[in-house]
Amino acid sequence: IIAITSLIFVILGSLLIYFMSHDVFGKMENVTNKMEQIATGSADLTQRIPNSGKNEVSKLANNCNLVIQSMENLVKNMQKEIIVLSESGTTLNDKVQTNAENISLVVNNITKIASQIDTQTSGIENISSTMENVDKDINNLDSKISEQTSAIQTSSSAVEEISSNIHSVDRNVNIIL
Repeated sequence: IIAITSLIFVILGSLLIYFMSHDVFGKMENVTNKMEQIATGSADLTQRIPNSGKNEVSKLANNCNLVIQSMENLVKNMQKEIIVLSESGTTLNDKVQTNAENISLVVNNITKIASQIDTQTSGIENISSTMENVDKDINNLDSKISEQTSAIQTSSSAVEEISSNIHSVDRNVNIIL
């Protein structure tokens, strides 16, 4: 009887140990599997590790669920920030494109102004050359006028002398006659 009773207690103890260890190790396996999925990046962060009871494995599962919840919140926040950054990038790209177009217009305008400056410089050089020629012509005319003035003065003196001689001859003729 003692042997049978001992055998029954051993069988019951074995069954009790089996079911308790299966429960504990089953929960540990759930925690381990879920954490492996998180570690590889293939976890569904909306799913939680089932936990019931108040033993250490349940506390571990609960703490893992809190970590998973925090990670889910971080991922959601990162997704929102990615959208904001994408929109900011698009806006920045548009502004850069607009600024590049404006800079291109400014460069084109500067090129046109430079061309106009070259044209005006060429025109001013032509005018300057023409003014130098006009100045030379004026100096030549002034020199010729001076020469002609001198010639007129010489001619005027000669005419006066001739006129004086004619008067003198006329007087002499009048005296003779």
